[in-house]
Amino acid sequence: MTNASEDAAKAEAVETVKQGAESHLSGADPATVEQHLKDGLAGADVDLPDEKVREMAEEVHSEKDAQIQE
Repeated sequence: MTNASEDAAKAEAVETVKQGAESHLSGADPATVEQHLKDGLAGADVDLPDEKVREMAEEVHSEKDAQIQE
């Protein structure tokens, strides 16, 4: 696989893991979401910096607040 193909596959895996967390854990405790994301990313063999995973967890956590406001 070329670097571009690897990057695209990695980005797709990250998005899939994040969407799974959003559908199952929206509004959950950020630490719970973060662990779910880490487990999913490890299963997809994708390594992201902890800060990026925390940011994603906060986004998923805040989804519930956004849905309530609509």
